[in-house]
Amino acid sequence: MYHSYLRGKQFELLAVRYVIDKITESNSTPIIEPVRQSSRDILKCIEVLEENNSNYIIVSNPKVGELANNSLAREQLLDGISNTYPNAEFGIIVNDTSTNTEINTILDRYPQHSFSIIHFGQFQDIQLLQEISATNRQFKKHIFIEHCSSNFYQSQFSDFERVLIDDCFNRRSTNREYRAQLEEFFTDLHVNYASRGFQGYGDFSVVGDYFSEGGGQAITAALHITFDKPTLEIYMRHFLSAERQVADEVPILLEEAISELEAFIRTKPETLVWSKSLNELLEIYQNGCQTSLAYIKKLSIAHHFELMHKVLING
Repeated sequence: MYHSYLRGKQFELLAVRYVIDKITESNSTPIIEPVRQSSRDILKCIEVLEENNSNYIIVSNPKVGELANNSLAREQLLDGISNTYPNAEFGIIVNDTSTNTEINTILDRYPQHSFSIIHFGQFQDIQLLQEISATNRQFKKHIFIEHCSSNFYQSQFSDFERVLIDDCFNRRSTNREYRAQLEEFFTDLHVNYASRGFQGYGDFSVVGDYFSEGGGQAITAALHITFDKPTLEIYMRHFLSAERQVADEVPILLEEAISELEAFIRTKPETLVWSKSLNELLEIYQNGCQTSLAYIKKLSIAHHFELMHKVLING
C-alpha cells in the first residue's frame, strides 16, 4: 500500500510519531533512511512504530548524511536496532554502482531480519537479485524509485511484490520561486499503481528526494500542503510569506505564510475534521507563530500522512 520515503532527521521522525494512529490504521509503511550518528531519535521512532504494530523499513546502507561514508557508525546504529528490535525490516539500496559484496555483507550480518530491495538505479547483476528474492525466506518486496530505472528493468522482478515510489515534489531552488505557481499537480499514483502492475506506491512526502544539512536564514517562508480533489488527484499548494529582499524574524515570516493557509482552509473547512496537523498550524498562527520552520515542516509531513489515510480509508 502507501510507502513514505523519509530521511531520518528529527522532525521527519517526529512527524511519524505525531500521526502514528493514522499510519497504522491505513497500513502505511514509512521508509526511513538514517542520516544521523545519534540513535536517540530513530530508536524512539521505532519504539513507537513497534508499540503500534506498524509497518516500517529502516535503510541499512544510507547514501546521504552522517552515515553515508562512515561504516563503523552505520554498523553501530544498525546493530543497536537489530538487537533491540529483532522484527525490524531493513531496506537495501541498490543502484548502478552497487556491488554483490555490499548486498551479501548486509544479508550475512542481519540474517534474522526481513528485508526489501530499494532500487535507486539499475543494479547490474539482475540474476543475483532474482535468486535472493526467490530463495531467501526473509525477502519482502522490490521498491523502485520512479525515473531511476527503466520499465524493462522493473519488469525483471514482476514475479515478486513491487512498490513504485515517485518524487512528486517539484522543488525550486529558492522559496520565492514557488510564487509563480502556487497550486500544482502532485500525484495520482494512488489510483493507477495497480494498473501499472505494482502492489504498492509511495512518495517522498512534501520534502522530495532531496537532502541537505540545513540552509541559511530564510528570506521567504514556504509551507507545502497537499490536498485531494474530486477527480481523485492530489495537488500541492504553496503558502508563502510576503515578498521582501532581506531576511526577517521567523515568527513574522510564519505569520504571513500561515495567514495565507488560514484563508485557504476557510474554503475547505472539512479538512479540519480529519487533519489535526492543520488544526495545530492554525493554533500556532493564533498564538503568534512562536515556533521554528522545522516544526512547521513536521506538521506538513504529518498532514500528508493524514491525507493519505483519508484517501485510503475514506476515499
